[in-house]
Amino acid sequence: MSVVGFNAGDARVLTQMIDHHLAAEHQTNFRGTTTTPLEGPFIHVAKTRAGGVPARSGTTLGSAYVDVHSSIDGKLVDKSLEILAYNIASSAVAGEVYIVIGLSGFGDWLVLVEDCGS
Repeated sequence: MSVVGFNAGDARVLTQMIDHHLAAEHQTNFRGTTTTPLEGPFIHVAKTRAGGVPARSGTTLGSAYVDVHSSIDGKLVDKSLEILAYNIASSAVAGEVYIVIGLSGFGDWLVLVEDCGS
């Protein structure tokens, strides 16, 4: 393959980068469903809604939608983005609290930290 303005080595690297990007756009997770990878970061601050996130029951994780926030000039700002977060803990996450969520290797957002207050 030749790419105008690139030598053979650069064209090969560029082709590999494009192939890698296209493959990443259509990854199949362990459930057999196609996912689209997100741009980093893979950890977010979020706020639970009034009902919180239910506790895990046996091997079934609790789950609820949470609202992603970011830190802008030292203040948490709602980004108008909701993510389904899973709770692996045996106790529920309270409602209307800030949490930290992280993306697992299988594509699930897991509650990592809950702001329990004082």
